[in-house]
Amino acid sequence: MIYTVTVNPSLDYIMYTDGIREGLVNRSKNEKIVTGGKGINVSCVLSELGTESVILGFTAGFTGEYIRADLTQKGLLHELIDLGNGMSRINVKLKGDKETEINGQGPEISRESVDILIERVKKLCSEDFLVLSGSVPISAKNLYVKLAQIAKDNKVPFLVDATGEALTSTLMYNPFMIKPNIHELSEIFKKKIETVDDVVLYSRKLIKQGAENVIVSMGDRGAVLVTQSEYFYKEARKGNAINTTGAGDSLVAGFIHSFHKDRDIKKAFMFGVETGTIAAFSEGLPQRVDLKKIRV
Repeated sequence: MIYTVTVNPSLDYIMYTDGIREGLVNRSKNEKIVTGGKGINVSCVLSELGTESVILGFTAGFTGEYIRADLTQKGLLHELIDLGNGMSRINVKLKGDKETEINGQGPEISRESVDILIERVKKLCSEDFLVLSGSVPISAKNLYVKLAQIAKDNKVPFLVDATGEALTSTLMYNPFMIKPNIHELSEIFKKKIETVDDVVLYSRKLIKQGAENVIVSMGDRGAVLVTQSEYFYKEARKGNAINTTGAGDSLVAGFIHSFHKDRDIKKAFMFGVETGTIAAFSEGLPQRVDLKKIRV
């Protein structure tokens, strides 16, 4: 089974406007609420691809109740731990001439709740696959390190899609795959990384630090897969990118879906890039009708 971890799920309150006038009353033309979080996005796209997964993580308050109910209504399996106090965050996304986001902080995660998640992950085995995706609140700062260590001890292949220390701290436990984007790769090494050659050079440094494979997404320029012995570059299809939110998560889902079926890492990479591209060209996460058109 595939397990995705979303430590800090959210409700994304998306408001469409003609523009924002600072200091004045603004009115939306339309709005919607979407359950969010990188691991949840991965599970949503996996479901559209026909691959089952289980969502792990934490929720709290009335927003947490909504998140769990929404996932159940969508037919997604989840084992989200109720924190008891606080509320799952609300992220406000204002879409006008420009896109502006205000992301909530989220609830504090108790040590007891972290221990419950750790015990659940200890039950995974080598036939499973674990995805650690998204930000980690200060109250659970070292969670990815603990989960990565358990995954290595239990021979569970795992993928990390996170930023900064949340990603680099897991390298000693040899993640099967890490997926920084080009900006996150630049931040890790404090270097301006621009070309494919640069991406390959610095990805190999991450492999020397412990990662088995690295995928670096480069926005509308495509993505690069670097393995122990070779690398592959796939340009992104040209088109009108209208939504970058969830494109990286869709790439991850496409990769896992394909690799889970065929164990062909190059083919899985190509499939993942196509999945991410469809997300970028869509209003929300990619739907089954569009994903069926992928041919790699």
